Amino acid sequence: MSEPTSPSPLDAVLKEALAHHHAGRLQEAQRLYQQILQQAPQHFDALHMMGVLALTAGQPEPAVRLLSQATRIHASSPDAWYNFGLALDGAGKRADAIAAYEAAIRLHPRHAKAFNNKSKSERESGMTEASLASATSALAIDPGYIEAQLNRSMALLKLGRFAEGLPLYEARWHSRANPARAREIDKPLWKGDVALDSRTILVHEIGRAHV
Repeated sequence: MSEPTSPSPLDAVLKEALAHHHAGRLQEAQRLYQQILQQAPQHFDALHMMGVLALTAGQPEPAVRLLSQATRIHASSPDAWYNFGLALDGAGKRADAIAAYEAAIRLHPRHAKAFNNKSKSERESGMTEASLASATSALAIDPGYIEAQLNRSMALLKLGRFAEGLPLYEARWHSRANPARAREIDKPLWKGDVALDSRTILVHEIGRAHV
């Protein structure tokens, strides 16, 4: 009978690094991840989390390099592929980002965030029907996912399906990415469901019109 494997000294360093990372002490976390990589350059978790740190710092190119390595080392990690997709997206490599999101989804078919970000990349690449399908898949997994509602609405609007898209576009007021709040105007909101005929509409911002 074989002896139980002793924990690696790097396991304790990784645990400490993750604790710093989750607590927002990013410089301490980075220092410890780098310490691990000096001793074990192919350490998946350290590479992955260093890539996430680069993403957080708005540095997509280093993130692409680190997360590319991570996915080669541990190709069965859906989160590594998802984060790789985010990095590629940030670097403007949308086709590669879509492929990375698809890899995450193959490994984890209920990865709502991967579907949602795939939808965004597809819309920005002119793949509107595909974007609509991806956002719809994200919402099938998580019906309350605000960002997916917003991506679905934008795909619908781009396809000219205003009666479906405009009400859903109201989700933007609840999105964490949008700090603005809706203005209160004493006129009914036009939702694309009635003909305007000869009436005048007031458009005071994109996607919001009053009759």
